[in-house]
Order: sequence, then structure tokens, then C-alpha cells
Amino acid sequence: MSSLAEIQQQIESLLGLAPYGIAPRQRESVLLALLKQELAYACEKNLQICNYVQHWPVDFRGATRIADFQS
Repeated sequence: MSSLAEIQQQIESLLGLAPYGIAPRQRESVLLALLKQELAYACEKNLQICNYVQHWPVDFRGATRIADFQS
């Protein structure tokens, strides 16, 4: 589990890249990993968010692409 500071640092690193600085597949992979970290952190810190996320049709930890979060 990442700390809030680590997550923020990763976001800042992504924002510092040129718009086309990484390939689309790599960008999705990086964003998906970051999204999973954010959700895990939010679930740990807030039981209401955790309850909400647990009722999603897809377990976010097993998502293999961002589109998996759409229902």
C-alpha cells in the first residue's frame, strides 16, 4: 500500500510529462496502477468509500484496464 505522499509524487510525475511523452498503452498501465493505489488508500481511510467500492460489479484490484470500471 502506498502512502499519500507516494501517490501524490506519482501524480506529479505524470503531470510533468509531455502530453505525448509515453505510449498510450503504457499511459493506461500507469494510470490504472495509480487508480488502484488511490482506491486502496481511500478504502483504508474511509469505511463508507470502502463499502461503496465493495459493491461495484468489478473488484478494482483485479481490473486489467481502466474500462473495466465501467458498468
